Amino acid sequence: MLASSFLEHHPGATLDVLVVDSEAPEAPPLEPVAPGTSVLGTEDLGIGRRTVHDMAMIYDVTEMATAVKPALLRHLLERYGEPVMYLDPDIVVFDSIEAAHDLARRTPIVLTPHVLSPLPRDGARVRDEDLLVAGQFNLGFIAVGPGAEGFLDWWHERTVHHACNEPASGMFTDQRWIDFVPALFDHHVVRDPGWNVAYWNLHERPLSRDHDGRVLAGGATLRFLHLSGFDPASPHLLSRHTLGEPRVLLSDQPVLAELAQRYAEQLRHVGGDGDRPYGYDRMGGGPIPLEVRRTFRTALLQPDPADGELPEPFSPEDPDAVLRWLNAPVVAHPGGVVTRLERMVWTMRVDLQVAFGDLAGQGGAGLSAWAAHDEWYQDRYGHLLVGASDEAPSTRCLRPGANVLGYMGAELGVGEVGRLVVRAAEAGSVPHTIHRYTATHSRQHDPTRRVAEDVGRSSEWPYAVSVMCVNADSTPRLVADAPGAFDAGQVRVGVWFWELEEFPPALHGSFGHVDELWVASEFVAAALRPHAPCPVRVMPLVVEPPPPTHLTRADVGLPDGPFVFGFHFDAFSVPGRKNPTGVLQAYLDAFGPDDGTHLIVKSINGDSARTELERLRSMARGRPDVEIRDGYLSRLRMSALVHHTDAYVSLHRSEGYGLTMASAMAAGKPVVATGYSGNLQFMTPENSILVPYERVPVGAGNPPYDPAATWAEPDLSAATSAMRALVDDPVLARRLGLQAQRDVRDRHSAERAGAWLRDRVLALSEARSSRRVGSAA
Repeated sequence: MLASSFLEHHPGATLDVLVVDSEAPEAPPLEPVAPGTSVLGTEDLGIGRRTVHDMAMIYDVTEMATAVKPALLRHLLERYGEPVMYLDPDIVVFDSIEAAHDLARRTPIVLTPHVLSPLPRDGARVRDEDLLVAGQFNLGFIAVGPGAEGFLDWWHERTVHHACNEPASGMFTDQRWIDFVPALFDHHVVRDPGWNVAYWNLHERPLSRDHDGRVLAGGATLRFLHLSGFDPASPHLLSRHTLGEPRVLLSDQPVLAELAQRYAEQLRHVGGDGDRPYGYDRMGGGPIPLEVRRTFRTALLQPDPADGELPEPFSPEDPDAVLRWLNAPVVAHPGGVVTRLERMVWTMRVDLQVAFGDLAGQGGAGLSAWAAHDEWYQDRYGHLLVGASDEAPSTRCLRPGANVLGYMGAELGVGEVGRLVVRAAEAGSVPHTIHRYTATHSRQHDPTRRVAEDVGRSSEWPYAVSVMCVNADSTPRLVADAPGAFDAGQVRVGVWFWELEEFPPALHGSFGHVDELWVASEFVAAALRPHAPCPVRVMPLVVEPPPPTHLTRADVGLPDGPFVFGFHFDAFSVPGRKNPTGVLQAYLDAFGPDDGTHLIVKSINGDSARTELERLRSMARGRPDVEIRDGYLSRLRMSALVHHTDAYVSLHRSEGYGLTMASAMAAGKPVVATGYSGNLQFMTPENSILVPYERVPVGAGNPPYDPAATWAEPDLSAATSAMRALVDDPVLARRLGLQAQRDVRDRHSAERAGAWLRDRVLALSEARSSRRVGSAA
């Protein structure tokens, strides 16, 4: 793509392409990538095989491709004896940039800045802080001419070992070094807005066309467009690098949207799917973790004389040399040795340092035993392996009851669970205290915060059971932040949610902080029980209708007349799992704009998923009956929104429970939802419409979930039919809503949940008194 656009506007020019893994084991032969191009390998750069292999070991593919750039330019400058320029492969040339050649004859270094005017302080990306990290100049383009040799040697000397993507260490690949250029070297900065146009500056250079159809950027001729981070599989999104907070939206710039769409189509046509494996990406039959690369880099820069000479990575003569180095003993202990790989992981993880403090003593023996049996360690590093007394808990007198800890003021699902546990305690007359934890990014305006003490300031923990309403990933931190809740030997109960069928090994360490687990659905229980060393019990969760409200449809911005479908989600809860696009697509397939229906997709924390919201807005373009609304509402207005919705739809891929569905059912609304996961705790074919599904891999881009795990892909055609049925058959809609309301009232009442909680807290309190349950080790 780069070659065709560049050579179209520069006939007779030469385009040299460097293949950075040409010296990797089993590298394919070098071949021209397009007519008019020549191909180089790293062996052509004159920097030596050992240097190339060391760089390939310490850098990932992006870092490697940038780190060799100075050596490539130096080689080409010597080869041609005239100015040369570098272009990133994700650039499309729209007009001649030969002026750079002429500029580099007069001034040996030619650069393009990221921006030409101050950035808006609007919270969107790119921000000033991003450019403080990335540098002032974008190195997707640079031109150099005779006289730049000293600069290129200086630059290469630094990128050999110091081109990591580590902003905290002051490095952003090859780019940050160029901030030195204005002070150290003669240079020219191109201030023409048509050069190096990209997501970081399109807000100041909007694209348009003149009367001849020529593309302009900020009124100047567009020379080249840099589509950094563009993915043809997501043509609605300009760049993945904006982290869900883009300033530049394709929906605001139709010319840009047109060019991006054309680029996506052309990429697919030429097979630009990037599926060629990187030759330096694997070792020992599996991927090279980044921390292993960094460990080798530290040894390279700070050699220990006791280690001797570092092995050459990727050596064809000894391909396992680095594996033996990783598995070499570095600390002896009474039971054996700690290997370099084990010590590396110990250095990474504070929990291991706490558990196995003395590597030369029993801590080292414990660490080695842990590494031999821990699933996470074996999964992550197994392919790299070759040759390969407790104090009694406190007996302080504690009363039967519960200290309830959670995000009591936070407007998120886990926060609501904490409040529902308190509601059950009240209904069951369980003595309790309420403690607020604030370590969350969600807004903290729920009124419950006013009656809760902050966990860090609480001095009274009078009850025998401490109930932690935070998930597994947050449990260790909460235990550390609220020691008073546990230092008297209180029974530790975790109230955990998880959304997949398999509970990940990375979270298994949190089991050590609980004596018992309560979950809201059999789905979550089934995920935890195979791994939990403690009891896992399904707790009935309180489900009550939103409080009644005097607000009308107009008060909450809903139209009078149409049948209104609703869907609500928190962008912090992984949009790929919540699947708002599925709801919107099913609705668009079911109804036209004049069918007397309306859909509102309501989100919170949309700033964290601006790309997903942009996708929804793009899908809904031209549909006045669809509303995409983001932002927090008061509890009163949120209640009114639920009450004035006629039906609720959730085409989730997986749920630990599904509070929004349960709340809608409690309000008497018919619900259409994926027939999979935790919502089956309260949904049946008699009280809702369950959408069939297929099991599919989670796939990339949905952290914290393992891409290889599975979840549900709902049948959108079935969802379309279900939504249509509710509109066409009011009797069906009313019957389902009433049945849902009765079932939720009968099975998930505060009284029922309170009785369960009372019995369980009493049993745990008695067990603690009789020393049958102690604090977790």
